Amino acid sequence: MPNKALFAAAALLALVAGAMPACGRSLHAEAPTPAPAPAPDGGSEVYELEWGFPSALGLTAYPTITLKVGDAVTFTWNGMHDVWRVPEAACPSAFDAGAGSEEIAPPSSGGTTTVLFDTPGAYHFACSIGNGGHCSNGMLVSFEVEA
Repeated sequence: MPNKALFAAAALLALVAGAMPACGRSLHAEAPTPAPAPAPDGGSEVYELEWGFPSALGLTAYPTITLKVGDAVTFTWNGMHDVWRVPEAACPSAFDAGAGSEEIAPPSSGGTTTVLFDTPGAYHFACSIGNGGHCSNGMLVSFEVEA
């Protein structure tokens, strides 16, 4: 599977605005490169997401990102963060399984984790550090996965 460039701020905004060609899922702001033709059975791309405060990435918030079934996203971070799957595109009142959340990667000072999207639907991820303070400060991202 080819590895795509970082979700840089300009590339994310262009992707959300529809400025990039549908088959060119290059997400690198400095030097976009054409992507290979999509696999006939759906996605199989691996994208990298720089996981941190959106303001540090030149964003006010992470945009909703559209993927294909079979695509994966690798979250990469520096500093103390974690990754939780949350039930809605909003910060939860509690980060625990009883509240519908699932810990994907435990707190660590720097790390990576990869999530494979094998079913269509909406997926939401947040950082729980600081009793949800990181989430409240923008560390919340949503993916819309299409068949």
